[in-house]
Amino acid sequence: MLIDSHAHLDLPQFDGDRKAVIERAFADVADGAGGLTGIVTIGFDLNSSKKAVGIAESHDNIYAVVGVHPHEAKAVTERTIDGIRELAKGKKVVGIGETGLDLFRKLSPVDRQYQAFQSFLNLSGKTNLPVVIHDRDANAEVLEVLTKKRGDYSPGIIHCFSGDWEYAVKCLDLDFYISIPGVVTFPKAKVLHDVVKKLPTDKILFETDAPFLTPAPFRGKRNEPAYVRYTATATAEIRGDFPEKLMEAAALNTMRVFGIEEL
Repeated sequence: MLIDSHAHLDLPQFDGDRKAVIERAFADVADGAGGLTGIVTIGFDLNSSKKAVGIAESHDNIYAVVGVHPHEAKAVTERTIDGIRELAKGKKVVGIGETGLDLFRKLSPVDRQYQAFQSFLNLSGKTNLPVVIHDRDANAEVLEVLTKKRGDYSPGIIHCFSGDWEYAVKCLDLDFYISIPGVVTFPKAKVLHDVVKKLPTDKILFETDAPFLTPAPFRGKRNEPAYVRYTATATAEIRGDFPEKLMEAAALNTMRVFGIEEL
């Protein structure tokens, strides 16, 4: 079993060969890639979320998460939130997100990011769907919101984890899972290597964030779900685990947090 817990299959980077990308992901393992049993595709804004749901509904073993990325928080209105709430009723929708704070690029004003973040945490609680958190250069700020709002949302995943072990422990204490991206394959990612060595097996997920954050040996090229196997294999090597055993554990964790009963 192997699941890509976070991809963006709706994005334009896949418009030319989306079908082939999905087929490669689910095909037998070749050159160390593929062999997936599931993909979760994640919304970026309302239109992206609609596309994500459409992709999920058109394919077995693909599920969708709906929400608005902090980059797009400036465009969030009550109508946007209502639209996401309506999408969340879909049978293939398993989470709310990605939402959170991005204090690196600040493509949306910080106050609007906070407003959207809290709105989607509330929606997670009302729908009982786990929330998928985006956190870039905002560890302390995200943690403060998650701590203050605890009880108002359904704990889910810290996507593309980029903090240290101290931060990981605090996220684990809030009942979040930790999702490991392709960055773990980079030799200089020592802080992340330290985190994956210490993470409990029952809290690890793997992701591509495709088309972004491509793992070695394809760094610099477009990422795709098939490559999540490289991330899982590198993590197992760092931990001293058997790769297939860790992949299965992470897949079961993904199914558990998203409430996916069968793949």
